[in-house]
Amino acid sequence: MRPGTLRKVECDSCGVVANASHFSEQEVLTLYGDEYALNTSGAEEHLFFTKDGPIARSEVFCQWIAPHFFSGPQRALEIGSGQGNLLARLSETLPQAKFSGIEGSHRAAELARSRGLDVRQGLVTGNTELPAAETIFSVNVLEHIEDIDGFLATIRRSLAASDAEPSAQRLVLCLPIQNYYGYDLFFLEHVWHFTVDHVQQLLGRRGFKVLHCEHQHPINHGIGLFVCQPLDDSVDNGASVDGDYPWIRNNRDRWHRVFAEVNTWLETQPADAKIAVFGGGEVFALFRAFTRLGERRVVACIDEDPAKVDQTIESDGHNIIVGNIEWLRKNPVDALLLTLNPKYHGMVKDKLASVVDRVFSWSPYDPK
Repeated sequence: MRPGTLRKVECDSCGVVANASHFSEQEVLTLYGDEYALNTSGAEEHLFFTKDGPIARSEVFCQWIAPHFFSGPQRALEIGSGQGNLLARLSETLPQAKFSGIEGSHRAAELARSRGLDVRQGLVTGNTELPAAETIFSVNVLEHIEDIDGFLATIRRSLAASDAEPSAQRLVLCLPIQNYYGYDLFFLEHVWHFTVDHVQQLLGRRGFKVLHCEHQHPINHGIGLFVCQPLDDSVDNGASVDGDYPWIRNNRDRWHRVFAEVNTWLETQPADAKIAVFGGGEVFALFRAFTRLGERRVVACIDEDPAKVDQTIESDGHNIIVGNIEWLRKNPVDALLLTLNPKYHGMVKDKLASVVDRVFSWSPYDPK
């Protein structure tokens, strides 16, 4: 997608935030079919770093959602299966189930099939014909969907076609929620931004009963889990959401403060300063887009993921080397900016205490 002005709008009555303009059908096909980069490299997946060591993203989600599947035989379908990391783990965890998937990216779907997984390429719209399934699950997809009504209606048809009783049908959704200091508000490809209450209202009004909801995972912060079963089409199970709902605006303001704080720090650094960053993921991309970091020459990106070390990141016409902490010992820098989730800042600063003198940290949390 071309660079441009990011515009979001807020509903006056409930506080839901959405993109101000819609993606056209062709833009959606191009973005998710050809351009979307997540889960298309075939390399090791995202890792969460904990005090007990790194844990793969698919393992975190598998442990979280597997208990909400039925223990007996079932057909389970994943919408947005990527290169199949979660699908593969769930297949091992629940061998009695028959798993399949649908994925928008041609490259990711091909990678999943190369692993022996039953994944077809396609995007789920109101006109999509999905195979019958007793359980449908989708991780971090709903926020990308322009036509949520059509998406959920298609899921309902697939569940109904399974011939299982509604009480034996499940929809399991995970998606970003704004009851945390999330920054996905600044992502163009995230069409919708919900709180937990918003999601429960949405599902209830589209014919689903929310059986279980949680959003305080100890590792996977900022994500909500919703386990649902379909109800009769005529049932409206969604309670209204109070319009005075400041979560999303507060998140916007928090991150604007962070951007200003980073810009102020950058202004104190000499023009020829050798600046490194720690973390080459979403926060790094966020800072390059919304702060002056994109105007500075970053000499290296430090990352603890072994799959990323010795790779390069393209940034404004030059490649940034990805190194580990040992790279810093051999290649001193003038300053280092933390460009990773703030929950890791304390852990990382401890590791860097004997390596870099000037480490700049920041926080989206409200000033005390």
